[in-house]
Amino acid sequence: MKKTLIVLMALAAGSTMAAEAEDVSAYLQYTYQDSEAAGKKDVTVNLDCSTGVTSVGVPGVIGATGWQREGSNSIINPAEYPHVHNSTVNVINGQSGNLIGSAATNIGSVSGDATLNFYSGKATYLVGGNIHYFNFDFVPTKSTGDVTVNLVDGEVSRIHGGSYFAGAQDDLRQYITANGGHSAFALGGDVYVNVSGGKVTSRIHGAGSQEASVDGTVHINISGTADVQSIWAGARNNLNIANDLPYVGATDVRISGGTVNGSVYGGGYRDNGNTLIKGDTNITLSGGTVTGNVYAGGQDDIINGNTNVTVLGAGTQVAGTVSGGGDNSTIAGDRNLKIGTNDIAATCSFSIKDFDNLIIAAGSEATLEFADTDSQMTLDNLALLVDSDNESATLTLNNISFDSFTLMIELTDEQISSAGTPLSFTNLSLAGVDLTGIETDVVFVDSQGKKVSTIAENVTYDNNTGTFSVTASIPEPTTATLSLLALAGLAARRRRK
Repeated sequence: MKKTLIVLMALAAGSTMAAEAEDVSAYLQYTYQDSEAAGKKDVTVNLDCSTGVTSVGVPGVIGATGWQREGSNSIINPAEYPHVHNSTVNVINGQSGNLIGSAATNIGSVSGDATLNFYSGKATYLVGGNIHYFNFDFVPTKSTGDVTVNLVDGEVSRIHGGSYFAGAQDDLRQYITANGGHSAFALGGDVYVNVSGGKVTSRIHGAGSQEASVDGTVHINISGTADVQSIWAGARNNLNIANDLPYVGATDVRISGGTVNGSVYGGGYRDNGNTLIKGDTNITLSGGTVTGNVYAGGQDDIINGNTNVTVLGAGTQVAGTVSGGGDNSTIAGDRNLKIGTNDIAATCSFSIKDFDNLIIAAGSEATLEFADTDSQMTLDNLALLVDSDNESATLTLNNISFDSFTLMIELTDEQISSAGTPLSFTNLSLAGVDLTGIETDVVFVDSQGKKVSTIAENVTYDNNTGTFSVTASIPEPTTATLSLLALAGLAARRRRK
């Protein structure tokens, strides 16, 4: 999808804000071009006060559909085309005092993709979605595109990946309930917050401010030299509207570099009530530093799916605890920790809690300790993931036990398509863990982790060497159908002998 450019440059350092702003054409210009959406335009906005303009007031709230003066609670200047398709906002040499959004601002709508790129300078809040700023006559048309906020450099107080609501609580509550509830205001696509440099001095709210919701997935990526405070990927409930929780579809947080000077939450933010995540939460740790804790869940949130934490490569240095749960979260699914994949091995040392399942991939090495050193944590299942090229991993568990063990063998597409050809795997091992007497299953999977039907002919475990040997074959199509029926849809499993 084609995206048009909006360039915003805020007032230069040392400039002052005038009480009135009648003529802003010297530094604020909206231009348009044809859009792929019939009857709509893509918009380009240029806001350039970097030369030191001091005789006019810079807008305090800026977006693709218009702007309003700092300190004013009403729209001052709607754009020529308040209903546009795509918008992209680039901020260069921004200065504090601005609330800058990439989508609709108190009037109109953006139906396609909206992107905000902040390159340098300062701003108060960056907003990816719609800005509802003390204007309760404004109900934007629901967008179906994706929203993206990129912080490349500079300093901002907060990033709201989704929409932003501001106003007296009673007025805001009436505004939301009278116009269809949280789902009516929810962004229809995915939200992306990418911080590769610069500084976020307060926090990141992936879904947006209070009451903001997202139908799709909220993605937060921290990389490079980013310096941010705490992160909440989910929604924030401040009004506690009965039977109508602010929500997101799912969350995906990736820390590959930079520093998080606080904690990371895959779920929602605690205010005055619960928030909802309709699907899974996912956190991937592959670099950088977190000085606080990592929670796969959130605070007082309800998660209808699973919570997943994945460690890749050298992992992320986490000073606190890595948790599969949250702070008073309710989680319907499983709480999973995965160390490495067959493509990317991992090395890590973590204090952990609140996990049901642990999978470690061959080639990886991990030392894991239960956060409560005075007691024992018991996993439902420990699994070793191997393939033809990667046969062993090393794992040290302190105050952590497990009820069962699974040997997961990943097959190639060629192996899966070779019906009747014998498959042989030897010297499969998990060093550091004594599996003597532990109930063990064998499961065959494809590269996506989906179970594959096989006929396991022989599975053995050598107590002296701590290694498994497995032989199996892919059944012919007719046999495969019978096998699936016999195994109730599960992949071939055999107890070790």
